[in-house]
Amino acid sequence: MFFLHTWPLILLAGCSPDDQDTHDSMDTSTETDTDTDSDSDTDTDTDTDTDTDTDTDTEHPAWNDSYEDVVFRATHNSYSGEERGSLLEQLDAGVRGVELDFHDNDYESYRDFRVGHGSPGDEVDDSPGSPGVLLEDWFELIAEWSEDNEPHAPITLALDIKDDLTDNQGYDAGNFAALNEKIREGFGSRLYTPGDLTLPWPAISTLSGRVITVLSGDEDS
Repeated sequence: MFFLHTWPLILLAGCSPDDQDTHDSMDTSTETDTDTDSDSDTDTDTDTDTDTDTDTDTEHPAWNDSYEDVVFRATHNSYSGEERGSLLEQLDAGVRGVELDFHDNDYESYRDFRVGHGSPGDEVDDSPGSPGVLLEDWFELIAEWSEDNEPHAPITLALDIKDDLTDNQGYDAGNFAALNEKIREGFGSRLYTPGDLTLPWPAISTLSGRVITVLSGDEDS
């Protein structure tokens, strides 16, 4: 049930770009590869091990272990579908680490960030039931699954910034404050924020039903 490819672990929501806390990432899965592309992705295998375990999260031996001591099943470019299955199928199969790439192009027009690999909409699953390209709709999908499937191990959501948010002049242009607000609105009380954090990390059982957001991107993001 629990296998996580490693991402840089930066708790995002609830803190400003100047005071984001950085913590050691979780144990590295032996399946993790380093992507040498300039887009700074951490390239993980697309095999999601989608065989569905018969045990629930609560029956797993690691249920009472600390978050930092457990690895989780995860997918890269989780929005792309294909051999991964839809995001809902991934979560149903036991994936608890998902990754969304997003762009700030035309934020002022859409009032939202948009999901995609090389550009908004690029490689995004367009099968029936897909949320489309708006980031807030993907948040809603994850939040609704979480609500419908409690208790479950925490979902680690990696958000990979594909553009430079630091040059967005203000909230209305899609700066980090706007991103924080989108995250808070999307997950509400399910969101695990820096203010919730205690070290060592709590047990998986304590974090049941929570969403932990992490942020990645290149040096210009």
